[in-house]
Amino acid sequence: MTNTIDATLIALQQRGLRTIPSARALIYLSGRRETPATELSVHLGISHAATTDLIDRLASRGLITRDRTEEDRRLVLANITPAGRQLINPLAR
Repeated sequence: MTNTIDATLIALQQRGLRTIPSARALIYLSGRRETPATELSVHLGISHAATTDLIDRLASRGLITRDRTEEDRRLVLANITPAGRQLINPLAR
């Protein structure tokens, strides 16, 4: 099992994902559309502030989009981009 974990971590680093929460976020988003940041926070088990930082980092790399609804501008919705999907495709099996 350790070899599998090590191989996965190496694959993540080679793809430019430095943290496990980054990979987990992309894998989670790959199966959903317009995921609220609060839902992502609960799924990852990290604080809302940490989720905001994670979303900002992934969005700055073009791996996800960060949108707001017209109804409630406070609500942040995350969507994986084609670049993000391509990055995690080999990991999401």
